[in-house]
Amino acid sequence: MLEKIGSLPLLEKFKMQGGCFGAGQWEICDGQFPSLKYLGLSFCDSLRHWAAEEEISIFPRLEKLHLSHLRGLENIPYKIGYISTLKSIQIENCHESVVIRAKEIVEEQMGFQGDDLSFNVYVELWRTNEEEAVLKELQSLSGPNFEVAVSKFF
Repeated sequence: MLEKIGSLPLLEKFKMQGGCFGAGQWEICDGQFPSLKYLGLSFCDSLRHWAAEEEISIFPRLEKLHLSHLRGLENIPYKIGYISTLKSIQIENCHESVVIRAKEIVEEQMGFQGDDLSFNVYVELWRTNEEEAVLKELQSLSGPNFEVAVSKFF
């Protein structure tokens, strides 16, 4: 289904809430989502791995990526950091490995662009008291172009 949606040439905004990924993986192929400016994924519990083919550029016009409540997602494509139009990545209550991958993307791109990095990452985590050590570790990732905020639920 995503192949068909991704082939729509004029699609600029795509939000998927509660989508099902049968094999738990989404691999972006060459030419998909050519005009997409906003991508929002939330509550897609079956999504575990998100990848892109090696020799392609992805989402050539993407400005904002919003990932919300994807607790099973273990990674995001490194190629996200190479999108020249990207302005922001917002991550809410996703798996810790997604937060760490986003930080790696920021650090890699700062190595190329210096302090003039074209996008920011904002992370909001919602956790209980039992996960205090993980929260502190993720909060320590905050830095230039990367902000981590924590909301606790008791």
